[in-house]
Amino acid sequence: MKFFVALVVLTMSASSYAGAAIGIAELKNSKLTFDGLGPLRIGMTLKAVQAAGIALEMDGDASNPCRTARLKVNQEISLMFEKGILTLVEISGPSISTHGGIRVGFTEAQIREVYGSRVVVAPYDGGHYMKIFSLDGKRALVFETYGAKVNNFRSGDLVDAQLSEGCS
Repeated sequence: MKFFVALVVLTMSASSYAGAAIGIAELKNSKLTFDGLGPLRIGMTLKAVQAAGIALEMDGDASNPCRTARLKVNQEISLMFEKGILTLVEISGPSISTHGGIRVGFTEAQIREVYGSRVVVAPYDGGHYMKIFSLDGKRALVFETYGAKVNNFRSGDLVDAQLSEGCS
């Protein structure tokens, strides 16, 4: 009997989750963290993202093990999936901030002010990669700057977050 009750509760939870569409307002109020962006969690499957009602515009060939996608509700948010698993969330516009409040357009000085000595800087094509690593060393938050201002930023698995060209 306990198994049946647990199965009913689990089924009800899963069906209500699958039917709940994630809207632009929920994502706008979310902050990018080492774990993802609001309901978009690093480690989710592509199917789970789609089941949550998040409409995607997928790039690339479906047979490619690494694919990127943009959210239809906010083209500033890109996702990278490897073998169907979400490994990276990238932000290319000012509508979303990090957990520390940094947005596209902020300065390198503001990044240093928020993240302090945790910032690791590497030169990049007229700008910098400003990296902050999670305490467990498994994930990274990376800001790309040009002219000392944030052009875009991303968070995800350690290796993927440090790639400048996504799946390329």
